[in-house]
Amino acid sequence: MRILLTGGGTGGHLFPLLSVAQEIKKESKEPVEFLFIGPCNNFSDQILKQNGIPTKNVLTGKWRRYFSFQNFVDIIKIPLGIFEALIKVLLFMPDVVFSKGGYGSVPVVIAARMYWIPIVIHESDAIPGRANRFLQHFSDVVAISYNMTTDYTNPTKTFFTGNPVRENILGGDLETSRKNLGITGSKPILLILGGSQGAQKINQVVTTILPRLMETYEIIHQCGEKNYDETKELAGKAGFKAGREGYHLFTFLSDANNELRDALNIADLVLSRAGATTISEIAAHKKASLLVPLSNSANDHQTHNAFEVAKAGGAMVLKEENLTPELLLGKIDILMNDLPLRQSMGEKASLFYNPDATKQLSDIVVKVGNKEKLRD
Repeated sequence: MRILLTGGGTGGHLFPLLSVAQEIKKESKEPVEFLFIGPCNNFSDQILKQNGIPTKNVLTGKWRRYFSFQNFVDIIKIPLGIFEALIKVLLFMPDVVFSKGGYGSVPVVIAARMYWIPIVIHESDAIPGRANRFLQHFSDVVAISYNMTTDYTNPTKTFFTGNPVRENILGGDLETSRKNLGITGSKPILLILGGSQGAQKINQVVTTILPRLMETYEIIHQCGEKNYDETKELAGKAGFKAGREGYHLFTFLSDANNELRDALNIADLVLSRAGATTISEIAAHKKASLLVPLSNSANDHQTHNAFEVAKAGGAMVLKEENLTPELLLGKIDILMNDLPLRQSMGEKASLFYNPDATKQLSDIVVKVGNKEKLRD
């Protein structure tokens, strides 16, 4: 079987694709060939190739919700990208396309539909992005992760699966995890996650209150590659060097070394953006979290994600426009000083993790590729 993968270039798109691809490889009794076609992106190319999935790039256009001359350039990119995708899809000619959405998936899904190749799309967020709202009209199946997403999809082809979580994010034990990350102290551990691209606003506010945080907590801080030098400099000005005195600064928590798994294992509290994949990973480890949604995310999807978890009692939400040093420190202290509350939040957050999501989604992709019925 040949399976074509596509999506945007962020971790929120890539890691669910990888989860499903790994599950299909593991369960398939026949050879399976994968190819990813999407936007030119060093991060996605590196991650996918590390996992044995070849990549090809096509031009992609993005329509911004604000005035930008780049919109006019991208209008030209879209048809060119579709033309490129038509050639590359034809040369691979998959049995099925599995798309994670994002503007990078649009040319590939349109090209696949022109060849009448079956298409499965997966929506991670509570509110579908523009790309998936558009592409669902070309798809055979729409898999979703939040019940409220059904308000935006065709019920006849919608399946609830939840969000797939990579197998290597799970498991591990506390002692090994602490050793792997060089945690030797006894202070509570604050894990700060900014998603695959980092979160500059969170980084800046955290480094402002770093001296007071470090009095009480040990910190694992994933700041993003683009933000690393700035964050390291700000931390230095606050009196702390990366990798010393309980301050552990990472550009990205690597799968290869189980860094994300270990960090989630030992965290007492997670301060994070509210991407759907990250929420599912936090939920899989039953961790309490303080979520700071990205204020300019498409369709404000991160805010909807965060408040769905908070409504169930699984997280506390702090809007980015309210993200001040004193308020952030106060919220962290409240949660860190209330173990029963954190335990309760972790249990309620686990409702947003479906341990069967990867299996269910991989079964759907394979059945659609084999032209099998999904419903009687």
